Amino acid sequence: MIETQHPKLSVRRQCELVGINRLAPRETKATHEDHAIMKILDQLHTQWPFLGARKLRLELIAHGWNIGRKRVRRLMKIMGIDRPQARHLQHRPRQPVHRAELDRGAGVKRHTHQHGRQRPLDE
Repeated sequence: MIETQHPKLSVRRQCELVGINRLAPRETKATHEDHAIMKILDQLHTQWPFLGARKLRLELIAHGWNIGRKRVRRLMKIMGIDRPQARHLQHRPRQPVHRAELDRGAGVKRHTHQHGRQRPLDE
């Protein structure tokens, strides 16, 4: 697709014409050992897609591979796999503040805490 030794078009121009990043066509540095690990990673990710790099590292250690988390993360990035991102928990709705409590000043420390009330004018 991209020819690095093209006589007339530079790699930059070829990437621009194809519409990809200039760094995309470069080969990733993956050894035969990395390919074997990626095969196991693919099986583990298929079985447990919710696991991240840290837990997958522990699973690889259980399979007999002595591997670090950063290497697992790099291989996951090469493979294009990632765990689903955690959803934010929806907060419970606030308890309604009664107007009488606001008037008495219960729990109100500053005028900005009095929701819905305007600041009293200084005369």
